[in-house]
Amino acid sequence: MKIWITTLLFTATMCNAGELVTREMYCDETNKINNILRDKYQEIPVLIGKTSDLAESIMTLWTNPVDNTWTIVSTKNDYSCIIGVGEKLTVIDYKRKKNI
Repeated sequence: MKIWITTLLFTATMCNAGELVTREMYCDETNKINNILRDKYQEIPVLIGKTSDLAESIMTLWTNPVDNTWTIVSTKNDYSCIIGVGEKLTVIDYKRKKNI
């Protein structure tokens, strides 16, 4: 079952104030989202970590190293939501950068 969820995201600003943003996200069973990312977009998971908020979900960054596309997925139990997608992913080489 495909589900669109409207969620509230809080974006913190430099002065600790916030802005309330409403956005729709695609959510489905984790194995279905994983298959779509692998088969349709040829993306692979490259980073994974547990969130430190109340949701305690798992965040995963998927990328296609050829096309430089990326997808961020939030997973809780066997259910996942696509948080963000994009292109032109670049890995920063900090060995070469003197000023960050």
